[in-house]
Amino acid sequence: MRKGFKIDLHLHSRAESPCSSHSAESMAEAAVKWGLDAIAFTNHNRYADGERIKSLRRKFPKLKIYNGVEVSIGDEHFLCFGPCDPALENWLFGYEELLQRVRSKGGFIALAHPYRFGSGVPCSLEKPTHAIEVHSMNTGRDDEEAIRSLAERTGAKLL
Repeated sequence: MRKGFKIDLHLHSRAESPCSSHSAESMAEAAVKWGLDAIAFTNHNRYADGERIKSLRRKFPKLKIYNGVEVSIGDEHFLCFGPCDPALENWLFGYEELLQRVRSKGGFIALAHPYRFGSGVPCSLEKPTHAIEVHSMNTGRDDEEAIRSLAERTGAKLL
């Protein structure tokens, strides 16, 4: 029996994000092929189309498919999950306000690809995020120790 839950919480689809060359359907197919239990679309400052998500859920009933959004605050990005909140698509405020908004709606927030531009994390994590992404295409293997240390200092879970 397999232990754990395999999920990718940081996917962009070409329909909503210029940084992706893959369709949402091809990513769902790949997730099934690789044995993932769930995926989440977290396009930059934009939710995936709700009807497309529903269609994918019907086509891939064994794969859990979630809709989130990647919010940019300066050079830092945060993966936000919970009820779709249109205000997050055009976020103009700071980190503490984002954290408060997401938490007030029963949501979940994760710092995406920390240390991708250097050795610091520009945002204030005095009020820690729920989680921190350990691996992504924008995070090098050399960053893992610093990411794990940041999570330990802030009490965040690792993704």
